[in-house]
Formats: sequence, structure tokens, C-alpha cells
Amino acid sequence: MTANAFEEDVRNSLEAGMNEHLSKPVDSDLLFKSLRWHIANQDESG
Repeated sequence: MTANAFEEDVRNSLEAGMNEHLSKPVDSDLLFKSLRWHIANQDESG
């Protein structure tokens, strides 16, 4: 989570290995949707 929401910030976050880029102020619906998706799609080998 970051206050930086420019396209370059999103790209840099994802290139650094982050799974998602959510900017502040946090949209709780989006946060929980994102968490549910990532939990459901975890790599079971790791």
C-alpha cells in the first residue's frame, strides 16, 4: 500500500516483485477483494 498512485509507481512496484499495488486512501472493498483473490490463487508449491 502506498500513497503513490502514478502509472510509473504501479509499474515499479510490480517490477519489484509485489503482487498488487493499492494506493491510499484504502478502498476496503478493493483491499478485501484483492486479498481473497491472492489467497485463493496462491502457489501451493511455495
